[in-house]
Amino acid sequence: MNKVVHIDNLVEECGYFTSRTTVNSGYGCRHPKQRDVEKEHMESLKAMGVDGSTTCGRCFAPACPLGDRLSPSEGEKWLMVEVDKNGRVVGAAPEKA
Repeated sequence: MNKVVHIDNLVEECGYFTSRTTVNSGYGCRHPKQRDVEKEHMESLKAMGVDGSTTCGRCFAPACPLGDRLSPSEGEKWLMVEVDKNGRVVGAAPEKA
């Protein structure tokens, strides 16, 4: 079954979402299939107490590997995702990372 979701609602469920990043105003994506990535600002990461990757994906509807963006007239923050019988997004990690 499919449903339309706003990106701000999807981040509450998606275990690949991270706000501990310097990219995309703190809307980051660690999904292995995310291809829209930016370089992290390492000094800023250290200030946030984050060790790790030098790149992070940008979390926004047109680039989300979990769903399909709606038409441009629908806006950049809505996408169609597949949900299971419990209404959870298929492919999202079971818990926030």
